[in-house]
Amino acid sequence: MSQFKMDYYHAGRKWLYSLITDPQGERFNQKKSLLERRVQLEEQVERISLFLEFIGNPQNNFNSVHIAGTSGKGSVTSFISSLLYTCGFKTADHTSPYLQVVNEKLRLNNTMISPHEFAELISLFKQMYNEWVAKGNTLAYTEAWVALTFIWFDLKNVDWAVTEASMGGRFDPTVVLPSNLSVITNVNFDHTGPLGTTLKEIAWHKAGIIKKNSYTLTAESNSKAFGVIAEEARKKNSNLFRLIYKTEADGTLTVKTPHRTIDKINKDSISGFNIENIATAITAVDILSSQYRFDLNKKNIEKAIGDTFFPGRMEILQDSPIVIIDAAHNPHKIEYVVNVMKNQYSNKKISCVVGFIQDKDTEEMLISLSSITSNFIVAEPKVFGKPAQSINKVAAQIKEVIPNSIVEKCYNLHQYLFNKIKTMNSDEILFITGSIYLIGEAREYWYPSSEILRSL
Repeated sequence: MSQFKMDYYHAGRKWLYSLITDPQGERFNQKKSLLERRVQLEEQVERISLFLEFIGNPQNNFNSVHIAGTSGKGSVTSFISSLLYTCGFKTADHTSPYLQVVNEKLRLNNTMISPHEFAELISLFKQMYNEWVAKGNTLAYTEAWVALTFIWFDLKNVDWAVTEASMGGRFDPTVVLPSNLSVITNVNFDHTGPLGTTLKEIAWHKAGIIKKNSYTLTAESNSKAFGVIAEEARKKNSNLFRLIYKTEADGTLTVKTPHRTIDKINKDSISGFNIENIATAITAVDILSSQYRFDLNKKNIEKAIGDTFFPGRMEILQDSPIVIIDAAHNPHKIEYVVNVMKNQYSNKKISCVVGFIQDKDTEEMLISLSSITSNFIVAEPKVFGKPAQSINKVAAQIKEVIPNSIVEKCYNLHQYLFNKIKTMNSDEILFITGSIYLIGEAREYWYPSSEILRSL
């Protein structure tokens, strides 16, 4: 790609970033009541709704699936999209946030939007936005992202669009999507400031994506959280289905959907993935296949899952020595990856690089990690608009909750990786986890953004 086109891309990306009105993340230090937060959340839904109406409601022009949940919603989004594409549909998806390049958030038929097309999309959106601003209105950065996503889906004339809610659901900007199917992966503790401190409160936010006279699927098993989801589905006359699956003794997967049983899904195609997320995606698409009369067979399923690549989720970056990254940034996700590490690498000595942004309650995550390692390296995620927890703060917390730990401080991640990898033995693993922004920076060492963009 020519330098001119790359400059065009970076200029568009920079303009989009200019919509971030709080680049230092000072909002994270502001104490707000639940009522104040609620008002702000309602205002963002109103703003995005009015803007979309202003430009012709592009979100109404395609079939869609909407995914919310505490964990797994990004990979479920990718799996559903891949399954629909393998079934012969023109399918786009949107996940949030991105790991390395903004292009990750807009994919068509499993392929990221090209840098040039992204720049053209920003140019088109900028014209619409400037007309909106001229009328005395505005949009926040996250709202702008949702709007340009729906514009792009419409422009590409997709058959299906699969969209991940960024936080919560009821007041997330993506809630304006008139989805054919709502998927709630699970309910657990994360973003407790805006979403609440009980499972029932958090579930109420997640359940807000359910649409009237629709279909809903959830993998949630906690009775309190499920009860909230079920009540929302009842109020909106939405057919609610629960996930049912099991892993067979031979490692294959059996999924019991509302319409049939799909058994003995090949273990090779599901290796390395969270089985519940795969089962959720299969059930979701089988619900759609029954309602919209298309064929979903085991061959399609195994191909789609085999073709799905979701970077930054238990991703092995190199084998000798082993380096693994996973963007586990809440206790629920950390618990899962810790169990995977125990099952797969019990004979290895693990060192763990961690880093978190400021709104995360890290104590429970650190205690979970202590069951696989006592060697910690603390780094500081770098992200525009969100302050990181300081290296000194996290290091002190590790020593407080894990007294026998060995803690290093890392101020230059790539230099640390260069030095560490040279000295590791074959029985050692370097595991990098925590903030997705830290994971993205680590992955940059092996897969530079410039190369990713050039490949597109």
